[in-house]
Amino acid sequence: MPEKKEKQITGKVKFRLKVALTETELNEDFLITAPGNQPIIEALQGDTRLDKIKKKLPRIYLYPYGENNPIRGVPNIGSPCSLIEGGRFEARLGKVQNPNKNSEDELGLSGRHKIYLDARDRRYKAKWLTKEHPNTFDSPILVDCLPSDTLLLALLRDERIKRDWVRYAELICKDSTGEINTKLTDECRSHDGKTFACRVHPKTLQVSDKEWGEVIAQLDNSPDVAISGTRGDLDLQAEIAKSGEGSETESLQTEWLVIQHRSKSQVAELLKLDLEEKDSPMSEGKRKKKLDRFVKPYRHDFCSANPGIRISLMEKCCELGRSVGVLKKNDHRYGTCLRLGSKFVLTNRHVTEEMAKVGGESFVEFNYKSLNDPDLFEFKVKRVVCTSQNNESDHSLLELDVPDDQSERLPPGLGHLIASSSKAKLVTIIGHPGGRPQEANICCPIVGSDHKNIKAIAVYLNFNPEPTGGANYRMVDDPGRVTYRSVFGPGSSGSPGFDEEGKLIVMHTCGYPLYKGSSSLVEQGVKMTAIRDDLEQYDHGLSAELFPTESMETD
Repeated sequence: MPEKKEKQITGKVKFRLKVALTETELNEDFLITAPGNQPIIEALQGDTRLDKIKKKLPRIYLYPYGENNPIRGVPNIGSPCSLIEGGRFEARLGKVQNPNKNSEDELGLSGRHKIYLDARDRRYKAKWLTKEHPNTFDSPILVDCLPSDTLLLALLRDERIKRDWVRYAELICKDSTGEINTKLTDECRSHDGKTFACRVHPKTLQVSDKEWGEVIAQLDNSPDVAISGTRGDLDLQAEIAKSGEGSETESLQTEWLVIQHRSKSQVAELLKLDLEEKDSPMSEGKRKKKLDRFVKPYRHDFCSANPGIRISLMEKCCELGRSVGVLKKNDHRYGTCLRLGSKFVLTNRHVTEEMAKVGGESFVEFNYKSLNDPDLFEFKVKRVVCTSQNNESDHSLLELDVPDDQSERLPPGLGHLIASSSKAKLVTIIGHPGGRPQEANICCPIVGSDHKNIKAIAVYLNFNPEPTGGANYRMVDDPGRVTYRSVFGPGSSGSPGFDEEGKLIVMHTCGYPLYKGSSSLVEQGVKMTAIRDDLEQYDHGLSAELFPTESMETD
């Protein structure tokens, strides 16, 4: 968002759209008139002349054509119409687009700028910056830039760009004689209308950690989501990267799209559900309500399965909570952790990976029970000792920097409480969901992998198109994890989970919502015995210290 109040767009704009799609009966050149602050996709959906192709509009790409066209690139369909005023475009079909996510204020800003990214010109066959293969784009990409945007921020806003690669991207201005490299931190206004080629150096950062952290902080970037994998058994981007360019790659893309579409359509028909995300807020709201009604029976039995809570268990939670901390960096709380051994804490791998994206020192806060708690204290993270090599166990072990005169303040380790989860029916989780003061979700019912609800949910979620941005829903019935019902959300990753007797059985890892932003249907924790076995292979002596047979507390 801009720091000062910018002038807002008023009035309507016009652009032309030529539609000549072989699979439709529509063959005409349309003059589109729409409010300047309206997203392009909504302007197209609201034009009754395009009703014959309305269902195909999320797959429409606008390619500029003709001489003296003021627009030279393909816009994102979530950009405002003002960006393409006076342009002439040819409609082509492709994959369903991810529209840019602009607020109403951002859509209405005047004085915005344009830059063009020639995705196909990667220089020396470097990795590509777009989510789609560069050959998808016959014309440069038109990147929408807000008045005060830097090149870095403008690229990160565009949903067609791979966010993780941007900080390694070197932009080369094609409108200059010779190779002139452009800084990502330059303001877009200095390069308005220019076209850039891109060279991605996977091992060379083009912006500092501080610059990257400041920009990422402005974007919606939630760290705590279910991790790993993509749709089905095939990682399309990885396979394309291995295959290189050419007809085999294009064949792979086409074959995968056909399989995915057919499977998704069959499941949608069987369940009588709409699995396609809608661009219209009203239509998407109706779709989500239907999904919520579908899953209501599976959520209902949580209340009936949740018995009364013993006072002894509540007292035990207060005692165990002393050894549960929250990971913090640059005053932002990322996730939960639990104490092990003499000076270690355990959390999820995906939490430490998210923290590594920004510079600065990391800390663990203990005794964070209320806002402005005077008894809160913290220790600096000294190093990451080890990290799991697979997504199933999803853990990272951190060593704390504990001064000699502060060692007595360090809470006791919980490793001596480790136990099997095989006989447990309930799990109690202690953590910091949302980075809030410590909470306990007591007596969450464990759901077995053979439960009929899990099977039904697993089938649905496996085919729901990227409901949390590409999570692997096959892990819903992973034998190395425990699945349960909980109200804990983002920020609770790394929380310890205890059985009815206070034994440590899981480390909370992720949840599985129906769609991005909805409540989770079920949650999961990695079995502590699986983590222990993994650490045993890493270092037998260290594992023995972390998981002793007797309590390490001393009087």
